[in-house]
Amino acid sequence: MTAFIEKAREQHPRLMRVLLFLVRFNLLALPLYLLLWTGFDPVWLRELNAWLTAGIIDLLGLEVSQSGTIVDTAHLSMDVSTDSTGWKSYIALSALLIAVVGHDLDMRLLGAGIGLLVVFIGNLMRLVTMIYLVEVFGLSYGLVHDLFWRWGLTLLIFLYWVAWMQHGAAVTAGLRKTANSIDR
Repeated sequence: MTAFIEKAREQHPRLMRVLLFLVRFNLLALPLYLLLWTGFDPVWLRELNAWLTAGIIDLLGLEVSQSGTIVDTAHLSMDVSTDSTGWKSYIALSALLIAVVGHDLDMRLLGAGIGLLVVFIGNLMRLVTMIYLVEVFGLSYGLVHDLFWRWGLTLLIFLYWVAWMQHGAAVTAGLRKTANSIDR
């Protein structure tokens, strides 16, 4: 078996890298399935998202109130559900980044850490714009949510991953070099 793997590595190095990526990605998906199976419900994250969303909507000059995970406006009462926190998107992005073959683990973990911030801010903007578009322009919440922002968050994750693949390794290497020079 070892001889077969070595021969495949020599003759098809790109195919072996793709295979290793797919194996890693699927193994890293296991925590997602475990959390889904246990009924994971981060109420604190739901409440944080509701509080921040209501605060931004208030800054935009719209009437808003928030209680727990509920954000109420004149035309909409929205419960920030577990799925609305973006936690699955972050796990998917982390799995994509960590599964990459050919980059140091610390660079992939830094990319995942920065990705957490990107997904959190992107998701928060998703919640705010959904409410804003419903309140100000009278658009259908279902249309905005299902057609626009469900795919919007998926696109954000994909674009971040592609950008990290193209430029992230250089950026994280530069950050590591800067951190090392500070330590000295």
